[in-house]
Amino acid sequence: MEYAKLNGEYFLRVDPGEEILESITKLCENEKIFGGHFQGIGACGEITLATYIPAEKDFVLHNLSGMFEIVSLLGNVTQNSEGKVSLHAHGNFSYLDENKKLVEVGGHLRRAVINYTGEIILRPANEIIGQRFDIAEKVGVWKFQK
Repeated sequence: MEYAKLNGEYFLRVDPGEEILESITKLCENEKIFGGHFQGIGACGEITLATYIPAEKDFVLHNLSGMFEIVSLLGNVTQNSEGKVSLHAHGNFSYLDENKKLVEVGGHLRRAVINYTGEIILRPANEIIGQRFDIAEKVGVWKFQK
């Protein structure tokens, strides 16, 4: 991975074999970023998506491998209760099925390994965005400093 700060935003290139969320986390740790949002494009060979099931208050994981174009990668950066960088990301991906028909999948992004390149833009916030655990839904939500 390599990144540069331009006009207050970070432009991150994720290289083949590198995992997107790990790379964004590393950038945030290096630059002490605990609030912000990111977007990106690229191509992946392995992805893990998750679908939240409200009745079970849990996620179902979907592990996929192949050639996936990142149609949309969106997410945010917060600081968790242990004071560490925490990412929340969603992604939409397209691929060709066995009949060469274009298919799209998407959901909560847990893992995405680049096979060509990933190009991510991260816009930091000027403040820390905290995170708290929502007991009712069993998920993390934003917690603002007062």
